[in-house]
Amino acid sequence: MKDLDDGRIPDLVLKELLIFVTGADAVPPPGFTSALPISFYDMENDVKRLPYTSTCNMSLSVARGLQEPKNFNELMYGTTLGCFGFGKC
Repeated sequence: MKDLDDGRIPDLVLKELLIFVTGADAVPPPGFTSALPISFYDMENDVKRLPYTSTCNMSLSVARGLQEPKNFNELMYGTTLGCFGFGKC
């Protein structure tokens, strides 16, 4: 999120990430009920599965083994921009 704020990830804005994770294009007036839970999964047979979300429980799942922040940023960038975003992206 800091990379978004600092402009280090071009062509991606916080609103698009919010839509990807929550399905909402704006923070509701009372805010969200909890912090975003992040879970980790093991990559199977070294297949790089993209990060994914569940908008029902507003959670983010990310593969283990992405030690380099650059790898994580690239995956999140591609995944977020490649999502349909409920027609909001």
